[in-house]
Amino acid sequence: MKWIILICLSFTSISSFSQFTSIPDSNFEQALIDLGLDSGTPNGSVLTSNIDTIVFLGVSQKNISDLTGIEDFTLLETLSCGGNPLTSINTSNNLFLKELYTPACQITALDLSSNSLLEYLYCANNQITSLDLSNNPLLYALECQNNLISSLDISINTELYYFDCGISNQLTSLDVSHCDTLRFLYCDNNQLECLNIKNGNNDDPMILEAVNNPNLTCIEVDDPNWANANWSVTWGNIDPGMSFSSYCGNACTTGTEEITSSQKKLIKVVNLMGQEVDEIANGVLINIYSDGSSEKVFNKEN
Repeated sequence: MKWIILICLSFTSISSFSQFTSIPDSNFEQALIDLGLDSGTPNGSVLTSNIDTIVFLGVSQKNISDLTGIEDFTLLETLSCGGNPLTSINTSNNLFLKELYTPACQITALDLSSNSLLEYLYCANNQITSLDLSNNPLLYALECQNNLISSLDISINTELYYFDCGISNQLTSLDVSHCDTLRFLYCDNNQLECLNIKNGNNDDPMILEAVNNPNLTCIEVDDPNWANANWSVTWGNIDPGMSFSSYCGNACTTGTEEITSSQKKLIKVVNLMGQEVDEIANGVLINIYSDGSSEKVFNKEN
């Protein structure tokens, strides 16, 4: 009798310390079984201690429609779940997530506000209409092509090296001037009306593909001469009719127009009576420049 009581107490003790995570999608649980993270047949749960130390999870193309349970993968750094009929993913508890691969699903929105360590996001071929990356300052590579995104603010994502937002998105403006490490930019097949790639490092060089944007006529760059020599219609970088400028003066422009010494020349000097005089004349004089600006100067008598 004592042995029976002891066994019962031991079982109760083990049960009290065993925690389980709900996995309502049987295909998700079967994928975990195949990976050795669960056993038997799907029963709607998995032992939490089997998953809470996993850093990499690959469950692509498993016909998973619900990733409930992913929140208990608390140390997860890489999640690859592409090719599944997923409409949403909750990664709010995956605070160590660095890489997220969700291509070819049915996702309409991604909330990445809790994933401040995210470095690589591959969410191409979905139905995403907006993407908030304001809490992902370490983002190194972003592939969001073939979605329905109409606006994208990447001003905080200054570490971007590879950026593909092309094919079937609906962007009308794009400013990557803050991304001074950017080396690959694919923004083709959008509805761009303005594009600013004046990031101080165009000649590192940057790979650019901005074709099939019929409303885009001016691309803001560091050096128009360098851009003309390295990006062209022939090489498939831009459309016919596009030109490069250091100041496009549109919605994507940052800062003010720079006037170089070759643009601004002294054309005449006048006195306060409006009479043209020599620039070394004495008294209060007004210098008038070729850009329309003027400057009051005072020359003392010799």
